[in-house]
Amino acid sequence: MVLLTLGVIGACGGSEGHSDLRYHTPRATVHTLLEAYGVLEISQKEIDRRMDIGRGFHLNDPEARQLAFADWDEPADEGLAGYVFGNLVRAKDSLRISITEDVAHVRSANPEVRIRPVVLQEDEVGWRIVLDESVPPAVARDLRQAWEERANSETQPPVDTDLPAVPEVPEPTR
Repeated sequence: MVLLTLGVIGACGGSEGHSDLRYHTPRATVHTLLEAYGVLEISQKEIDRRMDIGRGFHLNDPEARQLAFADWDEPADEGLAGYVFGNLVRAKDSLRISITEDVAHVRSANPEVRIRPVVLQEDEVGWRIVLDESVPPAVARDLRQAWEERANSETQPPVDTDLPAVPEVPEPTR
């Protein structure tokens, strides 16, 4: 009975060599990314409501999120990952996955919800999202530039405002 079950799982688009089942199939990887933000079980209507009012989603599992991407190489890629997540979550309940050999494409089956196709490739970890193919080059450039500007502004010394310094308050004596 166990061998039959494993054979059926292997026939569902995953490779027998993947030890982490969160990335065993393209659908599992997408679900893992959505679950990393805690939205897998939230209705599309609630997701849309939150996005309409500008409410973000809380990242619960940064390690699972990063491992879902094949080419996450630098801290600035966090913005690209957010772009991919935003596309997937907008169409969460209507995602359609097509697989050709070791490449999968995730699109919206709902013609009213247009998203950029998300590309996954199979590697030694499993099926993982390829940022370079899932994020348009101009968007990637802008997101990386914004990240660099933010990182540089955090490391710059404070600007002199010609305001008087705040005096130090002495420690209370006992």
